[in-house]
Amino acid sequence: MYCMKCGRDIEVGQAFCPACLEVMERYPVKPNIAIQLPVRTAPTPKKAPPKRQSRSIEEQLTRAKRRAR
Repeated sequence: MYCMKCGRDIEVGQAFCPACLEVMERYPVKPNIAIQLPVRTAPTPKKAPPKRQSRSIEEQLTRAKRRAR
């Protein structure tokens, strides 16, 4: 028997999956029924945050003067 949540092989009649601790009664499957197990895929890489646009020297000076006040 296989866990319907994580796909690991478990003994017939177990109440919980030893790998993911999911209750097996939540996923009832009749005996001799063909099922397709979930396939684990590699996590998608996170996108880098957009780069900040560099400000001109004049903008930097203006902002510095405002902060100094």
